[in-house]
This record gives sequence, structure tokens and C-alpha cells, in this order.
Amino acid sequence: MLELLICRGAHPVTEHGSALALVLANNNRDAARKSACLNVLEQAGLALPDSAPMAAHRSRTDLLQAQLDRDPGTLARRYAEEEIYPPELGIELPPVYAFVTPLRGVTLLHMAIEWGDPDIARWLLDQGADVDAPAQISSDGFGSWTPLYHAMVSLRVPRSQTDLVSLLLDRGADVNVTASIRKPLPKAERDDPIRRIPRRDAPEVRARVCGS
Repeated sequence: MLELLICRGAHPVTEHGSALALVLANNNRDAARKSACLNVLEQAGLALPDSAPMAAHRSRTDLLQAQLDRDPGTLARRYAEEEIYPPELGIELPPVYAFVTPLRGVTLLHMAIEWGDPDIARWLLDQGADVDAPAQISSDGFGSWTPLYHAMVSLRVPRSQTDLVSLLLDRGADVNVTASIRKPLPKAERDDPIRRIPRRDAPEVRARVCGS
């Protein structure tokens, strides 16, 4: 449909926003379709960043391999939210509808699991990605969730993600890791004095993935 619209003259960037932002920062968890949409937008003339997070967005192992060849530390690096969802592409931060378990200070493996992309997740693990890599701890103490959190609390449909969970467990994921998570509120709720949560933009959640 996106390709048809562009062929019929639709412009990927209008006064109402960018199609690229809509493709990247939404709750869709179909990696193949997202990759196809990004290819269409690139062919339409939109420049996609040459970055590891964008290679993961595109579900492209060739682009990820190029990033890894350029920087062997790519797999272990923690990426900031603005690197994963670049605001220069028209994405409003924080992209609260794009995830449940946050994508800030996380590795490529966190991203692949969050986006429901077992092929990329498996490839990253085969290259040596740490299955228990903790998210970076923020200045106010939130962080430490591992990729398994994204498999357990996600926007992917169906919610039963046995493929992702099994993949991580088969690779030795620790089910007893604890973390402290803060989920931002949508802007409308932050601006509503009745619905606004005081002191912080969202409640603190301390959780264990599973285990005894």
C-alpha cells in the first residue's frame, strides 16, 4: 500500500509529519513489513541513517555486519533513545507508543527482541551478543533490564512470544534478573493535571522476569 501511494504521487513528508517517523515509532511488530516499508521510503528518496539501530530497524544482517566490521564493539554498545528513534527524522521523543519495556540505553539484541525479530536476534547471538546484557542505568537509577524483559512485556501480537522466549532461554538467559523500569506517559496524560502522576513522569516498577 505504501509503495502504491508513493507511485500515485503521495509525498513521504508533509506538513503533518513524516511517513518514516510513523514506520519507525509505532506499535507494529512485523519486522518483514517494516523492513519493506523502509526500503520503499529509501527508494522514494528519503535518506536513512547509516547506523546500527537503523540496520536493526531494517532487519538487514548485511548492514549489521558492515557496522560490526567497522566497530567490533557494536554488539556490546548501549544506544541512546535518540539513536534508535532519531528526532531529526520527525520522531517525537519519548516515543511512548513504540514500546512497553523502554528502548533507551540498550543493545541491538534488546531492539531485535522488542521488535519481534527472531532472525536478527538469532544472528546477533550467533555473533556473540550477550544474552543477559543489562540496559544502562540512568542518572535517576532506572535500568538493568535484559533482552528477556522485552520478550515478556511487548507490543507484539500474539502476546505469547514463545519463539523469542525460547531463543533467549536456550542461549542461557537468566530468569532471575531484576530491574527498575520507568515508562513515560503520553504527552496528553502528562499535560492533564487530573491524570498526571506526581513527582515523576511515570511510576517506578521493580520487577523480576520470572523464576521462583
